[in-house]
Amino acid sequence: ANNRKTDRIYLNQKCLEIIHQASTLFLATLYTSNISDNASDLRLNHRGGLPRFVRIYEENGHTYIIIRDYPGNRFYQSLGNSETDPVVDLVFTCFTTGDMLHVTDIAENICDNEAEQALNLKLFGSKQYSPYNPPVRYLVIELEKMGIPSRIPTSHATLVEIKKLTKHISRFTF
Repeated sequence: ANNRKTDRIYLNQKCLEIIHQASTLFLATLYTSNISDNASDLRLNHRGGLPRFVRIYEENGHTYIIIRDYPGNRFYQSLGNSETDPVVDLVFTCFTTGDMLHVTDIAENICDNEAEQALNLKLFGSKQYSPYNPPVRYLVIELEKMGIPSRIPTSHATLVEIKKLTKHISRFTF
């Protein structure tokens, strides 16, 4: 933790209370496209857990906010985005009082031994692929070699009826 680059952050007691009670936070990262500025955009994700799932510690006059990365959709886009552009934005909300804390700062991903030390985490087990990975899509030429038609018939749905049940609710029959 001694080699972290950061400006001094001061979180007063009210800020700490909002963070400690939070069961949800919103994390904004920037995706910067190498191809076109039009493809670059801001990404917003949430992280959640029991109150105090976000950890805070102070060292050498600096305050650090530690968020474990839970797999989510297992694409790790927030981690990748913060590696390429480390400016992140965090929003902590107290759903009871309506209070909100907005923090913008520099993120640093920590892995392996450093993560084990900071998070009391032991990495073990064999490498496994995520069950959420999308299925492999074969090339047309591969499908043809396997004797599988390369054009999969599409399904169509036809709207048969719309029945208004109340002012705001309708039933759609296909």
